[in-house]
Amino acid sequence: MGSPLVIAHRGASYDAPENTLAAVRLAWEQGADGVEVDVHLSADGRVVVIHDKSTKRTTGADHVVHDTSWDVLRGLDAGAWKGPGFSGERIPLLSEVLETVPPGKLLFVELKGGPLLVPAVVSLLEDGFANDRLAFCIGFDLRLLAGVRKRCPAIGLSWLLDARETTDGRVLPHEPARIAEATASGVFALGVHHAGVNDSFAAAVREAGMELHVWTVNDPQEMRRQRAFGVRSITTDRPALALGALS
Repeated sequence: MGSPLVIAHRGASYDAPENTLAAVRLAWEQGADGVEVDVHLSADGRVVVIHDKSTKRTTGADHVVHDTSWDVLRGLDAGAWKGPGFSGERIPLLSEVLETVPPGKLLFVELKGGPLLVPAVVSLLEDGFANDRLAFCIGFDLRLLAGVRKRCPAIGLSWLLDARETTDGRVLPHEPARIAEATASGVFALGVHHAGVNDSFAAAVREAGMELHVWTVNDPQEMRRQRAFGVRSITTDRPALALGALS
């Protein structure tokens, strides 16, 4: 069984400020097979790379992304919170992240907004980049993924599933019923929280002809456990660590 691909979560976000060009470039330097970023739509229709609906956590300034123009967002400091060496790092556009992607590498784009985000993202991904299925749109909302599929079938789609917990905090295995739900929606991959994966779920995903991707794994022992399940990729904040653990 081959080693899974290593996907840098929001770039190399353990070492650099998440969802910035500094984190993305560092991920490529560390040898990541792919990078995952999150996107929202700005008030003036730009596809902006940021995880939260608000800019407060990563910039200190409290702006709702979809209510704020790109000119304002571009002026915020998205790096100083990580350390003085990253002061002045800006929130990037998805188009800027695309320019960094080396040939043959993967880009996972998590859709964080509403339906208006879909055509804007697809227009950026479909011109050549998606033809080799190197671009994935991922997200928790199947309706958004269906919108991507309708506009550009060449873009890979991965439905994200979080872990399920009991009232006393125990993590439950992922439900096999979600596999059929994904297949019916035209999604060919599942991106699931690693803690809910077991042998039977991984086997059921394979039997359905789907890819299994897991997130967000930062422990070397857990990385190797996921490799034994035959997962297609492991998303991690620490791509250099993952590459070493899986070598």
